[in-house]
Amino acid sequence: MNNALPVQDTDQHIERIRASMTPIIAKCRASYPLLRDLFWGGEEANAGKAFHKVMELHLMKQPIDWDYISTYYGLAEEDTEDIRIAYFWTLKNVSFEFPITAQMFIEEQLYSDFLPLSGRPDVFWYEPPYIHFVDWKSGYKDVESPMYNLQMKAYAFMLWERYPDVEGISCSIVQPRLQQVKTGSWERGEIKGFAEAFQQIIDECLDVENAEFTTGAHCSDCYACMMCPAFAGEIQTFSQLLGGIDGEDDDLETALRKTLPVAKAAKTVANKIESVAKTFVDQFGPLRLNETKVYAKREKDQEKVNPEKALGKLGEIFGRDVMQCISISKKSISDLAKSTDKIDVSLLLELLRGIGAISSEKQFRYEEVKR
Repeated sequence: MNNALPVQDTDQHIERIRASMTPIIAKCRASYPLLRDLFWGGEEANAGKAFHKVMELHLMKQPIDWDYISTYYGLAEEDTEDIRIAYFWTLKNVSFEFPITAQMFIEEQLYSDFLPLSGRPDVFWYEPPYIHFVDWKSGYKDVESPMYNLQMKAYAFMLWERYPDVEGISCSIVQPRLQQVKTGSWERGEIKGFAEAFQQIIDECLDVENAEFTTGAHCSDCYACMMCPAFAGEIQTFSQLLGGIDGEDDDLETALRKTLPVAKAAKTVANKIESVAKTFVDQFGPLRLNETKVYAKREKDQEKVNPEKALGKLGEIFGRDVMQCISISKKSISDLAKSTDKIDVSLLLELLRGIGAISSEKQFRYEEVKR
């Protein structure tokens, strides 16, 4: 890109894209108007705001009144307890030791002079010539690491503009409910290079007439997905095809009630159809689907890794980092114990629990339950 950055109008009243939107709008340009007009609320949002407030009080060295936090944010008892656990985990696993001369800013409003961007880092410390900022992610959804996270890059870009003498900016994303901290850092030369990509994303988002919806795994992370015609809207259209009141569209809740049982049944039937089709082809040959396509069995070479040989060589090259290639499940452990008959499965699992090799973590599953 050119060394000269494209200078935008610095008037604070121009339309600016919030840094928190950038991870979604980069994947789906047409989501911008939905996110811009969205009121972010609900129980999960309140819990997130409460956690941010608790961390703000801690950083300001002020007492935390948990009863007040629970009442003010309308939290259930279990939500308040979750926040307490998240708070104490953060204190144990995140260092807040900065030089006494470092300036600390909590939720400081930032604007870009070069791009129509704005945002509020949860907290940052400025000790020339370096800046470190932290972003609290108190939910159960995972996020990309700072090096690939556009929200963090947007914050870094605006901080780089605000402090011309900065040589490097580092970041920590703290996810207490997932019990992880992700870190990243950039030198000033790298940060300047963010401008071109951000400018292209923003230009395409603001071109509302030509921006297109792009569905994918990111849709479930988008707070506007329930209003999106390409996500929830398709379900409502399908719901109408199943039968509804003439001239009236189903609302989303009604559409889900009608389509979810169909979807679950269709998934089961779809798997069975494919299984039967494979058996048909094995017994009778290719199945003609239409004038141009057949469903047939084709031989394909696929490379297979020999774990015993691979681990030896990978260990020589990567050392302990080789563990990132290994996936071990309770099922594979149980199968190994049964096939070798060297130790009882229950005894082996208890042994592994005792040394911390197997631990419990909260997971969620969606299923039908009796009311």
